[in-house]
Amino acid sequence: MKRRDFVSRVILTGGALSLGIGCKRENRTGAGTEENMPVLRDAASGRMIREPEREIPVLAETDVLVIGGGPAGTAAAIAASRTGADTYLVERYNHLGGLWTGGLVLPLLSTHALDRHKRQKKVIFGIGEEMSKRLVDLGMAIHEVNPVIDPEAGKFVLDEMIREAGVKMLYHSWASNVIMDGNVIRGVFIESKSGRMAVLAKVVIDCTGDGDIFHLAGDNYDTMNYAIGLVHRLGNVDRIDPDRPGYEKKNLGNPTPLKSVNWVNMWGRENQDALDVINLSNLQMDYRREIWNSVQELRKTPGHEEVFLLDTASQL
Repeated sequence: MKRRDFVSRVILTGGALSLGIGCKRENRTGAGTEENMPVLRDAASGRMIREPEREIPVLAETDVLVIGGGPAGTAAAIAASRTGADTYLVERYNHLGGLWTGGLVLPLLSTHALDRHKRQKKVIFGIGEEMSKRLVDLGMAIHEVNPVIDPEAGKFVLDEMIREAGVKMLYHSWASNVIMDGNVIRGVFIESKSGRMAVLAKVVIDCTGDGDIFHLAGDNYDTMNYAIGLVHRLGNVDRIDPDRPGYEKKNLGNPTPLKSVNWVNMWGRENQDALDVINLSNLQMDYRREIWNSVQELRKTPGHEEVFLLDTASQL
């Protein structure tokens, strides 16, 4: 196939299945028609579905395509764009920062490390330091070592840095598969409300956190289970009344730049598979119930009546 033919259209066989019920998708890219609707391979069991070949529109060609907008992906995109490279950044959520902002894991780890004399030594510079300094200048970071930030301020600052660097941003977009030319990744398929599209790139950088892109490209990997938790924040912690009769001090997490707000970490259950969507769904519901019930019980204790659940993290 000639390069211009490859660029103008990408043919996909197999891949993710998306079925809409009771809605029309004629105006969306890759919308199903009678000719290309998925069909069951085994109607009795329904275990396998074959998705027919179809043409996928190419959204863009770019120099650098970064998948995943956590601190690493954001820094990679900014660095690439500052060199003059045309750069796209794809993020599945509605914000940058990954677990740092969306997961409410608010300390910027690890800005310092212990030297041979057991003293804290600054080890993070460059774009990471820029992120930290901007938040400090806004009054939205506390502590010099591993500064704790306000998550909304973090999202704002990262957006501003992306804008200033000239990075082209794609929020609400999930990288679902790779486009290979031999053993080289030439682009990525993305899924969004606009349908399935392709972005072609000279360089693709995987900052997904789980290595989704190099896995899809067929590279070797090891999996490991770990503890998975759900962080939350409490509001009105500055209104706790220690003089109330019967008051007992509670462990209410750690302070944030907002004096009325604490963030509360959760180690979570051990030995969990973060690649199992059923497991993640069950954990999400269980943790949300645990946190809600815990805060309601807290509000019944003397001196804590005005404390409330501000939010739970959008990411486990």
